[in-house]
Amino acid sequence: MLWAGCYWQATRGGLAFRAPSPAARNTVSLRAPGASATPPVTAQTLDTERQPLSGFAEVTDQVRAAGVGPTRWANGAGRQGEDRYAAWD
Repeated sequence: MLWAGCYWQATRGGLAFRAPSPAARNTVSLRAPGASATPPVTAQTLDTERQPLSGFAEVTDQVRAAGVGPTRWANGAGRQGEDRYAAWD
């Protein structure tokens, strides 16, 4: 693997985005294969001016160290409800 990046987005319909915790909107959590902990990953780029909010973090070292297997992302700053979503890739 040469490079890995995590991109995430979240929206709250047509309303201004409000993270459940404003400090949380620039982080997601990463769980490596076989790990039980989900350490936070902080955005290197965060756009909160437009809908949807979007963040990016370069995670090559974390993914490379994890080895083969599913890497799971969690704790994105989205809310549940109609016309709302959070996603990461």
